[in-house]
Amino acid sequence: MVFTHLGTDDGLSQVTINDVLQDSQGFLWLATENGLNRYDGVAVRRFQRERNRSGGLASDYVWAVAEDNAGNIWIGTEGGGLAVWHRRTDRISSYRHVPGDAGSLGSDSVSDVLVDRRGNVWAATRDAGVSVLDPATGKITRLAHDPSRSDSLSSNRNVYALLEDRDGGIWVTTAAGLDRYLGSGDRFQHFEPPMVTGGEHKLMAISQDRRGEIWLGSFDVGLQRFDPVSRQFTAYRHAAEDPSSLSSDDVRAVYEDAQERLWVGTAAGLNLLDRRRGTFQRYVHDRADPRSLADDFVLAIAEDRTGLLWVGTKSAGVSRWNPRSWSLGYRAPQWHSRGLILSAFADAPDGGLWVGTMGAGLLRLAPGSQQTVPIERFIRGGRRAFNDPRVMSLLNDRAGPLWIGTMSNGLARLDVDGRVTTYRAGAGGATGLGADGIMSLHQDKTGRIWIGTYEGGVSVYDPATGVMRRCTDTTGKASWVEQVRAAAIREDRMGRIWVATDGDGLLLLDARGSLIHQFRHQPGRADTLSFDAIYALHLDATGTLWVGTVGGGLDRIVDMGAAPGAMRFENLSRADGLSNDVINGIEEDSAGMLWLSSNNGLMRLDPQTKTVRTFHASHGPRVRNSRPVSFRTADGRMLFGGTEATTSLIRASSSRASGPRPSC
Repeated sequence: MVFTHLGTDDGLSQVTINDVLQDSQGFLWLATENGLNRYDGVAVRRFQRERNRSGGLASDYVWAVAEDNAGNIWIGTEGGGLAVWHRRTDRISSYRHVPGDAGSLGSDSVSDVLVDRRGNVWAATRDAGVSVLDPATGKITRLAHDPSRSDSLSSNRNVYALLEDRDGGIWVTTAAGLDRYLGSGDRFQHFEPPMVTGGEHKLMAISQDRRGEIWLGSFDVGLQRFDPVSRQFTAYRHAAEDPSSLSSDDVRAVYEDAQERLWVGTAAGLNLLDRRRGTFQRYVHDRADPRSLADDFVLAIAEDRTGLLWVGTKSAGVSRWNPRSWSLGYRAPQWHSRGLILSAFADAPDGGLWVGTMGAGLLRLAPGSQQTVPIERFIRGGRRAFNDPRVMSLLNDRAGPLWIGTMSNGLARLDVDGRVTTYRAGAGGATGLGADGIMSLHQDKTGRIWIGTYEGGVSVYDPATGVMRRCTDTTGKASWVEQVRAAAIREDRMGRIWVATDGDGLLLLDARGSLIHQFRHQPGRADTLSFDAIYALHLDATGTLWVGTVGGGLDRIVDMGAAPGAMRFENLSRADGLSNDVINGIEEDSAGMLWLSSNNGLMRLDPQTKTVRTFHASHGPRVRNSRPVSFRTADGRMLFGGTEATTSLIRASSSRASGPRPSC
């Protein structure tokens, strides 16, 4: 998730955001420990206590805000009672506790405020039950616990949260659990959650989803779901050994957005519930990423009418998330250092990721973690067995080994038992490898490994025989084909091998490795290759070949079934909406959309409509200075290498939508 932030530098009076409300006029109200703030999208107006002057707050410590049908803002404060900002007069008046007066507010500590559909204002207090105000008459009715009555409010203590359900019922959290107001007088129905510590409940948040279920956030026992029909509670707890569990048992906010995503604010980050699996995705503050959540302690969550999600934090103001940026997320592994170049990726057998770098060697990213381990931990002989820190390419062999292409030390095969076998170029190509710089690797349908080298052409290795040989032209003699820089290799449905070269166009080889045809740019012909330097190739789900060039944009072969000499190309460039004509990587998501990395942002192309959307740093990806490498992981993430970091697309299947789909 990519957040923007609003803090004291932007005009907020204080950084602790206890509540967030968008009013009927579109203003955003933020309750802080030093006044109430109103944000209009540009500037912040502060409402604070003014000594020796009427018309202001009686206390700057604001817990909660709510709006009535007239547009007035009701304000729950600590020590200043219940306040109301009158929209018509732009003044604030207060309702206070008066000792000995049963018709006054029960307490000046108002932890939550609710305006019900009849216009009554409910004030939850920390130690005096609930007070209900009729604004038309000014009459206040106290609803309190009566030890002699089982149908009274269950406790006067810890009344932290209020809810009006979709049927107009009022729910109250207390130290004794959950109460439902029976609609008249002072009668309540009581429900006690099974999870409690210290003899008292501390239910800090309450929310109802569109299914009618009620969600409770507690101070110390996690998240609880209550089904009003079955009257059953279900608990969701933090488990230290389970990264998919709730990130903390201290839950301060629960919110279901318009897309039916259930967000949970905890003392250890923002959580998104997968209802089907009962697991959580965590979003936390990352010191290396200024676009991450501003602070891990989340106190409030609200969605505005445009779909933006506002997250109030304890110590860093409010973070704002645009769901239209959901599909992109920046990951900053802890090994990341300034200027590190990520040059290759491959899935690791444990569900993690192999990461090749230019200078830091080969690293392994553990599954579900940002921690990496160097290759020396996985090989026999340690660093001596693998001594080139510049990794250009990686390939997972279906038989188990990992193939590693280096910049100057040839090709290495890492077997599952940790043994390393190295293949080097010999004089005159005697070993079958034309050069020690390994730019690209590909495994064909038969299991053979195709190896693209830097100025040594293409070689093919057959694991069944252990024989490696070089690819040539149809004469079988040494030729210019053995001198090309082979940047990418792909096999099509007919078993033909396509080779992208850096300067010699696009090559088509047969299954034996002999050259069938060379495609080059022909000036004056729009249906030929647009540029002879190529970094990326992709065969899409329909079998069509896409070609990413280094200066001509993106090409597509229109007629893959035609004779090679009759094949035509269609080009897309900056004139057609691309942000840049240098295409470094191409990946396809499960919806058929193509993602293109470039020197100017990450692009998403709809192959059917040819529409392009570009994502820049504000959306999450840091691929402005990308490298010619891309990879789609086994679980559907797409990775693009760069000089700054890795861009990870969150679940490629969601890319056609503006945000993640709710789990059923």
